[in-house]
Order: sequence, then structure tokens, then C-alpha cells
Amino acid sequence: AANNDITFCDITKYSETDRNQGRNTPGDVDGNGLITVVDAVKLQSWLLGRDTPGIVGPNMDLNADGFVNVFDMIKLRQKLIN
Repeated sequence: AANNDITFCDITKYSETDRNQGRNTPGDVDGNGLITVVDAVKLQSWLLGRDTPGIVGPNMDLNADGFVNVFDMIKLRQKLIN
């Protein structure tokens, strides 16, 4: 988690603040606190112009260049492999 900048919290001390902090994780497209294949599917769907409900837009710009494009998809796939 530390190597991939993924935020975790103690479930017994879980709060709204923790939840919002966890939603700001590049690659966590659906904002559930995990980076999974589902995030890659949602990003790909969005890139293809399909209606993609339940996404956290800022988390899709993995390379922080201000654009969401194929380079973000490549970076997300690299995160999943590692």
C-alpha cells in the first residue's frame, strides 16, 4: 500500500474524513479505496466514451498531466501488475 500511495485506515476508527481521504487515490477510479481490475474497466469504458457511472474523475489522471487518456490507462495497468 505504501509503495502505491494507497490510503488505509483502521476499520474500528473509520470516519467520513478517512473515507474522503481514501477517495483521493490516483487509480481508484470508482472511489472504493481499492485499485482493482474494476477500476481499469471503468477507465477504459470512460476512454471509449461510454456512460460510466460511479467514477471519481480526479483519480483517473494517474500521471497528473491534467488530461485523462491512454497514458493513464497504461499507468493503471502497471499499478495492477505491480
